[in-house]
Amino acid sequence: MTAVVMVAAFALAARRLLGLRFGTVRTLLGAALAVLLVGPVSQALVGPVVGNQAGITPLWFIILAFACSLLASMVFLAIAEALVPTGSIPSPLEAVAGIRRRAGRSRRYLRITRILIRHGLGPYLRGRDPDLGAPSSRLRLARSLRERSTRAGSRS
Repeated sequence: MTAVVMVAAFALAARRLLGLRFGTVRTLLGAALAVLLVGPVSQALVGPVVGNQAGITPLWFIILAFACSLLASMVFLAIAEALVPTGSIPSPLEAVAGIRRRAGRSRRYLRITRILIRHGLGPYLRGRDPDLGAPSSRLRLARSLRERSTRAGSRS
């Protein structure tokens, strides 16, 4: 329970000090980093002082350890925001909806492509420029286009 409160406090402090809104996952990762760092940093700062001195000095080092951990969390949030801005990665719901839209679009394009290939217009889909200089190829193209346009209203 204490760890949850510390994570929430670090998350709130980092967001307030930076004055920016971050995603929940990113904020919690930054706060978890601060919680993981506060122990070793306070041990490094307070360890030699506690044995030699009593009084308020160790408290100041603990406050300094919390500030250093908070600073590390804020640096993490700033770098994470610079590398991957909030909103650049879709949420899972948006990703599923995007996959459905792409699948529907692919089905439509596939139907159109099959219709065009069925009516002899396949060579024009590949990006190659078929030889239209010969009268027979122009006649074949005209016949395919006329046949396709007469069937344009039907579901073929």
